[in-house]
Amino acid sequence: MTIALNTLARKIAGCLLTEVGPVYVRDISAKIGCSDRMVRYELDTVSQWFETKDVTVFRFHDGKISIQADDNERAQLLAEVQNRAADHAILSPEERQYVLLGLFLSKGGGHTVDQLTRLLKVSRATLHKDLAEIRQKLRPYGLTLTSSPKHGYSITGPERKIRQTIADIASCPNQATHQVTQMSTSQHPHTQFPTPVSGILDGILAALPVKDPREGYSFLHSLVSLAEDRLGTRFTDIARTSLITHLAITIGRVQDGDFITIEPTQLGAIKAEKHYETAKEICNRITARLGVTFPESEIGYVTLYLLGAKRAVPDRQVGRTQNALLNDLLQKMVAAAEESLGFSIADEELISGLSTHLLAVYYRVKYGLVIRNPLYREIKTSYPAFYEAAVRASEAFKENSGLSLPEEEIAYIAMHVGAAAVRSRPVSSRKKRVAIVCPNGVGTTSVLSAQLKARYPDVEIVGTYLVAEILRKVPDNIDAVISTVPLGLRNVPCAVVSPVLRFEDQMLIDDLLDLIPSTDTNLWSSTDKSPLSSLRLGRGAILFDVECSDWKDAVRVAGQVLVDKGFCEKRYVGAMIRQIEKYGCYAVFKGGLALPHAKPSDGVIRTGMSLVRLKNPVKFPGPGTEPVRTLLALACTEQLDPDKARRLNQLVLGNKSARLSAARTLDELIHLLGDLVEPGLDAALLYGGRDSIGKRDDCRSIRR
Repeated sequence: MTIALNTLARKIAGCLLTEVGPVYVRDISAKIGCSDRMVRYELDTVSQWFETKDVTVFRFHDGKISIQADDNERAQLLAEVQNRAADHAILSPEERQYVLLGLFLSKGGGHTVDQLTRLLKVSRATLHKDLAEIRQKLRPYGLTLTSSPKHGYSITGPERKIRQTIADIASCPNQATHQVTQMSTSQHPHTQFPTPVSGILDGILAALPVKDPREGYSFLHSLVSLAEDRLGTRFTDIARTSLITHLAITIGRVQDGDFITIEPTQLGAIKAEKHYETAKEICNRITARLGVTFPESEIGYVTLYLLGAKRAVPDRQVGRTQNALLNDLLQKMVAAAEESLGFSIADEELISGLSTHLLAVYYRVKYGLVIRNPLYREIKTSYPAFYEAAVRASEAFKENSGLSLPEEEIAYIAMHVGAAAVRSRPVSSRKKRVAIVCPNGVGTTSVLSAQLKARYPDVEIVGTYLVAEILRKVPDNIDAVISTVPLGLRNVPCAVVSPVLRFEDQMLIDDLLDLIPSTDTNLWSSTDKSPLSSLRLGRGAILFDVECSDWKDAVRVAGQVLVDKGFCEKRYVGAMIRQIEKYGCYAVFKGGLALPHAKPSDGVIRTGMSLVRLKNPVKFPGPGTEPVRTLLALACTEQLDPDKARRLNQLVLGNKSARLSAARTLDELIHLLGDLVEPGLDAALLYGGRDSIGKRDDCRSIRR
């Protein structure tokens, strides 16, 4: 059987081949620049590919992955992965579409169907599906994909919109764009097509008149830093990337004679802005360094980039009059949002965030700059009340400025409104200390923070950071990082999620937080009164001398008792087994005792316990674990981490584990349990006599 690897799968295989020991999925994703979810999605294909090479892939209970191969095998397979001809690389539909967009937006005319099918190694039907998707992608930009039998496919539209489209593709934060293709910059565009070796931004930078693309990036990066110094501001990570991309595109298009035109009256208004002098200095430095001369309209367009770029902090150049007008506008917008919501949301963080955001919004809308908010549909659907409040706020914006905000800008305001609304509600104390990293500015960071605060009451957000800040120094007082982009941090666990949390993101955060011991010990200490300190084990929830084939069988028996007693749903039993398989045996204790449990969300109805004493001990997975003879299964309405499980063991059983495993009769077992067993009928009577307890037939219904 032949297994074909796409670009991402080849990178994953290469990562496993270069690692000498087991590696976590998060380490692979950080190394190759994608999300954990994308790596997990491709792992089955990668494992099948290795199997065709007679190489075994091991997946450990702690989540690590490794392969078994000697140095020679690794070298041969790595060469196969890395040196395979690019023409044979298999691209996903989204990757193919970015290849096509790169081709169509670059110079060189049209491209025929035959050329495109040969390039992408797909059928005509598949190509036409990709082209239909491209037409949908181009529609918001006002561009058209045209075709003719003689000249093939090409994109037509205003120069400004073509540049905006190229910039959005090059700097898009979506994970798929890590694998987009280099635009064609060849002297022979009809015969030389891009290959999936680098991002579109790399292709743009490679077109600059410098010997090394990295030199071009460094130069443009310094120009953006210059703009920050001159304007007294700091751009967001995404805005910096977008500015660098716009400058690179502008240089290339001006070199080719593709100029922006701006109506004289509008150009006069732009030249009156303070940002124009900064844009002029940037263009003069480009001219001195690269020999590219900019007409006034192009300097004006660079001015618009600077005016519309998203800020992480407000500009210090804003004058008093402008500040007064902005503050008046803010008050009216917040009042309109509060009227829609029906309660007060105004706080210092909302006013500061909106004031930083609105100046750029004003210029983007005034001069027709397009900004993409990939989350706006989700915000409208998931947070309709916040979105409606933002709509009301946008009406106040229009009354004062005369400008109508598009939906995507309204969605950004909804992020600020929603975050403030969540902050206005009383919340419980936070226990797990988390840092949030988001390169896309205050609005996106705020909405992610608000969702985490609302969903995870045991999380304390210690700060929000740009990528450069967290990479420069990881705060000492955090347990984990939740980020919207891969970071590659080594010394702290990190979950990569969407700013608007989807189901799979919530599950990923749940898993991350499960691994972090709580910093609050009062609830679970042996001296303080705990919700579980009054827990009692019903005599009907005790099974003695049960025969089980393995540890899973034993957990099913103990779990079914919980189901029969109304403590949990049927699905909780399977969740207990999956948790042990996923996280290992942190719930196995000395003395042959196991305390299987799962999360409250896995089907807990009310807190309760069951106890199963096995006739013969069973071995739980994991090296060095002691054979288990006693299982105390727990359904708890509160989350249990490994530290709490240890404290619970001390709270309810003390040091009795070994004696429970050694008990010879049910009466002796109940006597050892003492006050943990609630008063009631003799257990032997409940089970029809001691001799009948633990027989395989009597447990058959439990396993069904």
